[in-house]
Amino acid sequence: MQYLGFFLIFVALIAGVVGLMQHLKMKKILAAPFKKTGEVAANPSVADPQGRISTEGAVQPGQQGLIAPCSGKPCLYYEIEVIQHWHKYVQTENGTKKETGKNTITTQKVGSTFFVNDGSGPVAVDASKGMDVELEKSFSQKQGVSWGDVQFGQFRTSVSVPGGDKTGDGVECIEKLVAPTGNLFVMGKLVAGTITKEDGLLGKLLASVKGRDALIQLHQALQNGHQLTLDLQ
Repeated sequence: MQYLGFFLIFVALIAGVVGLMQHLKMKKILAAPFKKTGEVAANPSVADPQGRISTEGAVQPGQQGLIAPCSGKPCLYYEIEVIQHWHKYVQTENGTKKETGKNTITTQKVGSTFFVNDGSGPVAVDASKGMDVELEKSFSQKQGVSWGDVQFGQFRTSVSVPGGDKTGDGVECIEKLVAPTGNLFVMGKLVAGTITKEDGLLGKLLASVKGRDALIQLHQALQNGHQLTLDLQ
């Protein structure tokens, strides 16, 4: 029971941190000026004193379209995670026990420069420095190799031998992306007519396929639900 209590406390702390980060993100979204795409592209003064701006419109890929290497699908942005699965044997008071686990070996995040257009004119968005956005899983495959050179589609990487007393069981690759279709809400720093990542280690280019209104409605619903829980207590 003691361990269960510690676990529940840990889960509550994690949930609290996640909730705080989402709250801070929403504060930034609400505080940033929200303008037409054509206005953002033509008038740098629409941004706030820190250069922050937000807008929303239909996505338009740039001249050099981006292709996700594992799936071969066109995209605006993609992330790849390579995971090594392993097992090991440990001695317990009840004898030898097999333990399994996995470790992320490498991650790759690649973005392009594209445009969003609400009908008033396109504005460029530079996602080459990363993007905080909902991702669609486009590829997932596990190969029965322990280590060495591996290839998933057109993506190649090298996996080292598992350390210590671990034995490799396989290498898994997961690709996620943002498709070059539909509408996208973006918020970042306006630099020379292009929306890009904000300055600093914690600076981000925020985006959402849900749209600004849906994000605000979701945040308000979560806030109302939290308040209802407190009232019931």
